This record gives sequence, structure tokens and C-alpha cells, in this order.
Amino acid sequence: HGLDGPRILLLYDRLRPMDVATAPGDHPPLVEPFVANRIEILKGPNTLLFGSGASGGVINTETGRIPRGRPSGGSEYGAEVRSRDNGSRSYAAGHIDFALEEIVVHLDGFSRSANSYDIPGCALSDRLIEQREAEEAASDEPEEEEEHHEEEIPCGTLPNSDVENQGGSLGLSMVRDWGFAGFSFATSQSAFGIPVEHEHHEEHEEGMEDDHADDVIDPAEEMHEDEEEEQERVHIDLEYSRFDWEVGLDDPFEYVQSLNWRIGFSDYSHDELEADVPVTSFNRSDAIDSRLVITTPKVGEWTNAIGFQLNSSEFSFKSDGGHAQPISTQILGTFWVGHTAHNNVDYQVGLRLENITVEHEEYGKEDYSLLNASGGFAYPISDDLTLDASLDFSSRAPLVDELFVEGVHLATGSHLEANPSLSSEDIRALNVSLEYESGPLHASITGYVRWTDSFIYDTPTGEIEDGRLVYQYRQNDATFLGTDVTLEYDLYRGGNWIVDSLIGYDFVNSDVDIPGNDMLPREPANRLVARLEALRKELTIAIAFEHHAEVDDTADFILPTDAYTDLSLDVEFMLNAFGIQGKVFLQCKNLMDSEQRPHTSPIKDAVPLPGRSIEIGFRIRN
Repeated sequence: HGLDGPRILLLYDRLRPMDVATAPGDHPPLVEPFVANRIEILKGPNTLLFGSGASGGVINTETGRIPRGRPSGGSEYGAEVRSRDNGSRSYAAGHIDFALEEIVVHLDGFSRSANSYDIPGCALSDRLIEQREAEEAASDEPEEEEEHHEEEIPCGTLPNSDVENQGGSLGLSMVRDWGFAGFSFATSQSAFGIPVEHEHHEEHEEGMEDDHADDVIDPAEEMHEDEEEEQERVHIDLEYSRFDWEVGLDDPFEYVQSLNWRIGFSDYSHDELEADVPVTSFNRSDAIDSRLVITTPKVGEWTNAIGFQLNSSEFSFKSDGGHAQPISTQILGTFWVGHTAHNNVDYQVGLRLENITVEHEEYGKEDYSLLNASGGFAYPISDDLTLDASLDFSSRAPLVDELFVEGVHLATGSHLEANPSLSSEDIRALNVSLEYESGPLHASITGYVRWTDSFIYDTPTGEIEDGRLVYQYRQNDATFLGTDVTLEYDLYRGGNWIVDSLIGYDFVNSDVDIPGNDMLPREPANRLVARLEALRKELTIAIAFEHHAEVDDTADFILPTDAYTDLSLDVEFMLNAFGIQGKVFLQCKNLMDSEQRPHTSPIKDAVPLPGRSIEIGFRIRN
């Protein structure tokens, strides 16, 4: 819906991961999908249980790393193995829960590795190559140097797109009739390449020239050194550790139905290295996120959840050309969400008050007082048709990443410019949905509009620093208008076969209140999706089609993006023997081997998505 970063709140067992996945927007979230018992997508008033500013919704991954109940049969386990041809990617993971009388133990681990992946064309987009050729022609660059630039463009395989990732956790809980109490420890390490083009440090090179200005340089030796520099590995080393503690009580007091207190402690760091030398470092240390939630029996016609949240962390950033350290952030929040039903209509409302304090050595202390409110209802117009509507007011403070990060950022091949003058962002949103279900047809249409005051977004300034495009967070008023349409139809049900179909379309249009070009830098492309799924007993076959339209109208210094189509095939066969359930699967992605560059990616013109990939694997559980 055109929103990203902190407006999409990613949670790890109802707490923040306390990583840097939200900004500058290219770092991976530290939640492993395999360990998820379930993944919840929340919108409307329920988002206020977890944080302010989540106008785009909340995605919560429940891992079960702190067991909340006894496993059935005394133990539960699962395992998954995958292998993909493109990049020789391999993945293995497993988990087990078992009970020792009142103590329940959880163990899980995973490992992922891959070489650089294949792409259908070249790393740089045709539009970027054309732009560079035009710039070189305008600057009267010699023809032989133009040819040299063309030869440097990697094609067929994307260099530095390899990955190594391992992690695991241990959890223990005491489970009794009154509830549970437990803890978990989790850790992960990653090393993955940065496939963006990079300029070498000019300041360092200039210093070398000054120190050896009188030396005689052998041209052949200089060329060899240049080739070695081109082959220098640019990658990220990432380390993350986390300790969680949780208590859940059932009917602990007379007017309390349940009480849950969870607290997490974490340390996160990653270095962006060039030839094993750190160029940029992100650290979020001594991070704490704690929340207490109390649910009450019905008060009148209302069920209620109230709670409190405390979050604090120390953030530091070091880079060639800038630094930001140390910066402390403290968040104090209180919230209430209520639900009732009257005359067959469900109502839900929520309110959250939050105070955020940011303290910086150079800029001092800044306080932000935030109000978030949301209300909605679900009204069954008839047996087949339901109307849902919600009205939200969301306010968020700027992140320290948006305020103070400055310097070289290898992961995006850019130079970041700090903007400590950012203020709070307010969003008012109206969402209306109609859902129809009758017989084999299920249809839904959603329309939404968002009016934002002081919308924060990162955008290129047009300036060049050390051969890199400069980006800065700015804010202006903006509006978003969009629609999602989905049609599902049961094509065939007979014999042993069930055939279902789906078709959907979504678009969003955003306008920034500035003179001249009013486009946001990374507005999503219009998208058409279709899916055909056939099931026969243990066998499932699904073909999916997804078309992303061309994006011609773009923000300043952002290149247009060509349309692309993705075609995929999934085949699954379920197994059930000796008390073990499982499945073997085949997943074929990008069957047309098309060049795919999502317009929402800040590195789309340098890093395309993988080409045709075939993955096989199996998953088991008891």
C-alpha cells in the first residue's frame, strides 16, 4: 500500500527484534520463518497493542521458543531440508519440544548457504547503462574508456550475492495449571555479499598518492593492482543474540482474565566490509523491550485489553564520512483495545499514548509525545455480503536511523546525509472493504485513502559524494489512494479433484505536497496476480502468475522501471506414515527467466532478482 520501514511493524513473539531492518530499508529482518508456529497479520485497532506509527500494519511471528503449553504425546518435532539449483543454495532446519514433568524444553537450529546466483541478463539495468553512456558522451570521455566500462558490467551471475547464515535457540518453561513461566536464548550469525557496485575510498587513495608522490609507478603493476581491487569482496558480517523471559497467568485475580509479561534483551551488530576492512558499522546494543498485557472479563458489553510497554536501546553508527554514536532511545507507552458486538455488528476501538525520548551527545535531548487511535466495525449487510470499515490516526517519531545516520552505506552503494531536523509524522487513514461469498465465488474489494502530515521518506538529493549518490530523509505532506480487488472461484469439484482459481489486482497512487515532481521515490507498481490450484488427495499442483506494470512516472533522480512477469510452479505431495506427517515439494520460480527489478527496491538498477530457480525439499513433523 505504498508504506514501508517502521510503518510495517515486524515483531518477534510480540516484541520488536531490535535490529536495523526498518532503516535505511535494505537490511533483512532477523525472524526465521521455519521456527514460526504461526504468522499473524494485524491491522486496525489491534496494531495499537504493539506500537505507535504502525499505519501499514503489524506482522507478528510466534516462534514458540518459550513453550506456553505441554507438547501433545510428550514431544513434538519437525525438520526441513531444501536445495536450489540457482546459486547451489541449501537450507536445513529442525526443532523439538519435549516435556520433563512440569518443565518443557524447546530446541531449534537452522543453517543456510548459497553461492552467487544466476541472473537472466546483466547486473545493471538497461536504463542505468543508457544513463551512464549519455553522461559519458556529455563529458567527452574517451571511447576506449567507455568500452572498458561496458566490459566491467557482470552478466549471467550476480557477484557478491552469496550468503551464509546459521542460528538456533534454547527455551525452557514451567507449565502449570495457573499458566507458564519460562525463558529462551537465541543467536544467529550471517555473512552475505553486497552485490551493489562500489567505488574505492578516494580519500585513502589520495593519501597514498600524497605519501608517494615521487615514486615511479609501473603501469603494468598499477593495472594488476586495479584488477585486485575490483575483485575485493564486499560483504556484511552480522551477529545477533537475544534473551527473552515470559510469564503468562490464567485468572490470576478477580477482575483479571489473563496476564502476560514478556521482556527481551538483545545485542545486534553488523559490519559492512570491503576486503575485510570495516567501512560501515551498525550497532544496537543493550536493547530492552518489555510489555505487560492484562485482559479483563466483560465490563458491560466490552472485552478489554490494557497494557504498558517499555523499550530502550543504544544505537551507534560508524562510517567513512560520518558517524552517529552513542544515541539512546527510550519509549514509554500505554494502550487499550476494546471489542463489543451490538445488533449483529462487531465494533473494535483502540487508543495508545506514547512518549519517546532520544538523546544524542551533540544534539541533546528530544521528546516526542504521540497519540494513536483507531476504530472500526464489521457489518453483515446480508448472509453473503459484509462491510468492514476503519478510521485510524497514527503518529510516529523519527527513528534515530533517519535523524543521525551519515556517511558511506555500502549495502545500497550510497552516501547517507543526516537530517536531525525531522519532526513527528501523522497519518489519518480511511479503509473500506466489501466481502462477498456465495457458493463457489468469494470476492473482496478494498479501498483506502491516507492523508499524511510531515511524511518521512528517503530520497536521492542529486549530489554525488565519493562517487556515490547522496540520500537524505526528508518530510512533506503526502496522500495515498489505492484499491485491492480479489476474486476466488471454485472451478471444479468432482471425483477426487478440486480445482480453485484466484485473480487479483492492486494499485496505489501517492502524491507529495511539493512543487514540481510530486512522486515518492519507490511507489509500488500496479500488479496483476492469478493462481490456479488443483488438489487430488495428497497431491497439490499450483501455477501462479504475477505481472508488475511499468513505472514511468518517478521521483527526481529515480530511473523508471520496466514491466516484468513472474511465473511459478509449486508441487507438493503429502506423506503420513508411522505417526509422522510430512511433505515433499518442488518449487519452480521465475520459470520464464525474466529480468525482475521491483520498483520498491533502492538498489533495483544494480541488483536484479534471481533468474530461473528450481528448488526441491521435504518437511516432516509428528
